[in-house]
Amino acid sequence: MVQTFTQNEMIKAMYHELSSDDMAELETQLENNVEFENSFENLSVLKSELNKLIESPSDETIAMLLKYSASR
Repeated sequence: MVQTFTQNEMIKAMYHELSSDDMAELETQLENNVEFENSFENLSVLKSELNKLIESPSDETIAMLLKYSASR
């Protein structure tokens, strides 16, 4: 049986939250389905960009926090 993965399940895979059986099936689909592989890659890029945002706030955000903390 071929399983169809949702975006939610692909995201779970990226964070290592799928069962080993589901992960094996996902890897098989990645190898055999170019469209699925492209979708997974797009989500991987978004995850990477999200991590950058979390790791480095903008200078404007830092300035606002410092201004706020100085006023307290």
